[in-house]
Amino acid sequence: MRGALLGQVGAAAALRGAARIEDAARGSSHWYVVYLWIFAAVGKAEFGYVRDLVEVTDSVLSKQAAALEEAGWIAVEKGRVGRQPRTWLAVTDEGLAVYRRHLDALRDIAG
Repeated sequence: MRGALLGQVGAAAALRGAARIEDAARGSSHWYVVYLWIFAAVGKAEFGYVRDLVEVTDSVLSKQAAALEEAGWIAVEKGRVGRQPRTWLAVTDEGLAVYRRHLDALRDIAG
């Protein structure tokens, strides 16, 4: 009985977490989990690396990065390498916490 209740609580937490991700993602939550996973693994990544890894266009990644930045989950840093402009994307403490809570809720569901 207790395990079933914990499973229900975990499922509810996962749904709340997914809803929060969905709100920030504006309907594309699966990509945001992927992005947070990438940033959780590497901390900071160059825009082109992320774009190529998830196989999206510059425009798509720019819009999604803006939404994640607005939510406070990533920081966007612009700079140059030599004369070439570069953009780096890095997970924030809040973004890492959101990602970890999402994983914890999934683990609770999986039991």
